[in-house]
Amino acid sequence: GALVACTRQSAWILPGPASHEDSSLRTSRRAAWLGAAAAAFAPASAAQAAFDVKMPMSNIRYEEVKCNQDKGEMLKGTMATKGLQPRCVEVTAEVTNPENKNLKKAGVFGKVNNVEEATSVLANAMDGASDNGQMTLIEDIPPGKTDIKFRFVAALPKKYNDQPLPPLEFVAMKASWYPGSLRWEPLSECDLNPTADGCDDAVRYCKNCKNQYAVGR
Repeated sequence: GALVACTRQSAWILPGPASHEDSSLRTSRRAAWLGAAAAAFAPASAAQAAFDVKMPMSNIRYEEVKCNQDKGEMLKGTMATKGLQPRCVEVTAEVTNPENKNLKKAGVFGKVNNVEEATSVLANAMDGASDNGQMTLIEDIPPGKTDIKFRFVAALPKKYNDQPLPPLEFVAMKASWYPGSLRWEPLSECDLNPTADGCDDAVRYCKNCKNQYAVGR
C-alpha cells in the first residue's frame, strides 16, 4: 500500500514498493524535471512572484480600540508579559499591492515601540531586539495603492491604566503575502482532524481522508 499524507489543499500519496513505470509516467517526470530547470534560470522577478509579495507600509495612523477577548485579543499567560496590561490598537496604513488580484490573509511584520519607555510593546519580542515574527493578519488587500487596517494587542505597564496610549513608533512595517497564505493561518481543529464531526469542508481538501487518513490501502 501507499502512505497518504493529508494537507489542507490535497492528499499526497507517497510511493510504496517499486513498480514498473509506463512510458507516460516517465514522460511526465521528465517534463517536471525540465520545468524545474527552467524555473531555476527564470528572472529574479518571476521567481520572487512565485514565493512572497512584500508590501512596505507608509502613512501609518493608529487609535486605541476596545479589546475583543472572544477573538483572542488578550495577553497570554507568560513570564514575558507578567505585570503588563493589554491595550488593543487599530492601525491604518498605506500599501501597494503589485499583483492584479486581491491578496488574502497577508502577514504583518515589523516593530512597535513605546516612545516614552523606549521599549517594545509587542508581547512576542519585549526586548525589541529579537525577531518579532508575524504580528497579525490582514484579511484582504486589493490591487494597487490602498489603505489597509489591522489590529494588534500592545503590552503596556500598569502605570498606563486609565491613561491614553503613549506615543507609538512603528519601525520597518510591512505586509507579506505567500501563495495560498496557509503559512500564516493557525491550524484549526478540522485541520488537525479533518474526519471529525462538522469538518466536511476540511475533508473536501483531503479527498481520501475518510478511508485512508493514515495508511493507504
